[in-house]
Amino acid sequence: MLRLKMTSVVTHKVDYADWDRFVKKRFPNCPYDSVVSEEELSNDSTWSCNVEIAMNEIGLKEIEDYLFKGEDTSMGTHNILCYLAYKKEIPTGHYNIDVCW
Repeated sequence: MLRLKMTSVVTHKVDYADWDRFVKKRFPNCPYDSVVSEEELSNDSTWSCNVEIAMNEIGLKEIEDYLFKGEDTSMGTHNILCYLAYKKEIPTGHYNIDVCW
C-alpha cells in the first residue's frame, strides 16, 4: 500500500475577540488595535503563525517599548505572541487566530 508522508502538528486555536481582550488587558499601554486591523483580516478568516522563543536583546527592548510604553514601532501579532512565549506565558508552536463575527 502507498503511504503519504506527513507530519502532525499541534495547533493552538484562539478566537479573535478573546485575543484582542487579552492583549488590551495584559498590555493596556500598547497601541495594538486588534488582530483584524493589524493583520488586515476579514470575516470568516484565520491568521496563522509559528511562535518561537528566539529573541535577542534589541528585539526584546523594542517589543517591550511597544507593549509597555506605547512606542509605535510597527510590531504585530506575531511579535506579541513570541514575547509571550519568551516570558513563558504561552507555549511555543503553531497558532491559529480565528475571525468570525
